[in-house]
Amino acid sequence: MLLRVYYGRWIRTYKEGHIRDITVSKYWNTHKYIEDNFPKLQIEKMNRQDYQEILNEYAETHERTTVIDFHHMLKAGIRDAYHDGVIKKDPTYRAVMKGMEPRKKKNKFLHPDEIRKLVSVLDLGQEINVDWFILFLLKTGLRFAEALALTTDDFDWENQLLNVDKTLFYKDTNIRFVPTKNTFSV
Repeated sequence: MLLRVYYGRWIRTYKEGHIRDITVSKYWNTHKYIEDNFPKLQIEKMNRQDYQEILNEYAETHERTTVIDFHHMLKAGIRDAYHDGVIKKDPTYRAVMKGMEPRKKKNKFLHPDEIRKLVSVLDLGQEINVDWFILFLLKTGLRFAEALALTTDDFDWENQLLNVDKTLFYKDTNIRFVPTKNTFSV
């Protein structure tokens, strides 16, 4: 059986409907890479060297941490194939992680002086506008999608409390409320 066929079936069977859609899409991205670059690779004939070559090729254009994530996604399906008897040996055993040098990351936060500059140019007049939303994000520290998911029922004005128990998934055409990123977000 082709690796891409087995892996696609495995994603549909064990991942879709069981984990978040955003995570399922990462599995499908892994599948697409295998489909595009190793379309004829037979899972039954795959050995450790074949698997390492997949990782090495992926590592030529990705940072090491991304290669590790890719490995974990692909390895999960292949190990299930091993435990189900589809393959005789686990080709992921002792795989070596390589990858490009990490690029310099941009800060994902504002420094206090940058916050003061931003607040000073916000239009916080009588009319509600996006500037009020920006100030709300700055004051609460909420994730963007968590703030978008707030409804009037989430505000307890009497006790000055805010209930954050959902996030807005807006990355495809099926916009909907989903659970927060993790339990600490609630």
